[in-house]
Amino acid sequence: MRKIVEKLGRFMTVILVTLATIIASLILTNIVHLIIDAEVPPSNTIVSIIVPAIIAPIVSFPFFTLLFKVFELEDENRILAAHDPVTGLMSRRALIAQAASLLSFAQRKQTAVSMLFIDIDNFKTINDKHGHLIGDNALHRVGQYINAVKRDSDLIARFGGDELIAFLPDTNKEGALHFAEKLQAVLKENPFKVNNEPVHLALSIGVTTHKPNTIPIDIDEMIRQSDLALYDAKQRGKNCTVNYIADDEFELG
Repeated sequence: MRKIVEKLGRFMTVILVTLATIIASLILTNIVHLIIDAEVPPSNTIVSIIVPAIIAPIVSFPFFTLLFKVFELEDENRILAAHDPVTGLMSRRALIAQAASLLSFAQRKQTAVSMLFIDIDNFKTINDKHGHLIGDNALHRVGQYINAVKRDSDLIARFGGDELIAFLPDTNKEGALHFAEKLQAVLKENPFKVNNEPVHLALSIGVTTHKPNTIPIDIDEMIRQSDLALYDAKQRGKNCTVNYIADDEFELG
C-alpha cells in the first residue's frame, strides 16, 4: 500500500480518495432510496456529489501530508540505522548483513573475497591530546580516505571505536594488499591537521582472503581472521599491513 501511495503522490492520492468518496456517497444515497422504494431526487444526487467533494479533500489532505511526513522520517531513520553518523560509512550491522550475502554468493560462484580490519594507531592519544571532537574529525577523515580508494562494489563500515572494516567482493589477496597500500599512501599524502599543524595518522591493517575452491566459511570467521591479522600488525609495531595465511599464521603485507 505504501508503494502505491508514494507512487501516486500526495495530490493524486487526495484526488482519488475524493473520487472514491463521491462514488461511495452516490451508491449509499441510491441504496437508501432503494430501501424506502423512492426515486432519488436530483437535488439529493447533487448533494451526494458536492458534500464529499468539499469535505474529503479537507479531511484527507492533512492526513496524507502527515502520512508522507511519516514516510520521510522512516526513510531517514532507516538511513541513519544503516550508516555511522561520525564517519558517514556503513554501520556494523548493515555491513555484516550485506557482506554475509555477498560471501555466500562468492562461494557459490567460486570467486575470491577479501576483508580488511583497519585500526587507527594511537587513536586514544589523539583524543586525549586534542579532544574527542578532533578524534571524530580524524575518524571522518579516514572514512573519506577509504571512500577515495574503494570501488562501488566494496563495503566499508565503522566496526566500533576507531576500528573500520572493508569487505571487498571479487578481490584476491594481491588486490586486498593493493587496497591497503593505496589507503596507506593516501593517508600519508594528505596529513590531518589541527590548528594548521599536522597530526600523524597511521593505520594497522589486518587482511584475510577467502579463496575459491576452499572450505566455505561465514562472515564471522572472516572477521575473526582479519582481527587476528590486525592484532599481529599491532604486535609488529603498528603502521603496517599483515595478511592472514591459514591456521592463525600471518605474513607482512
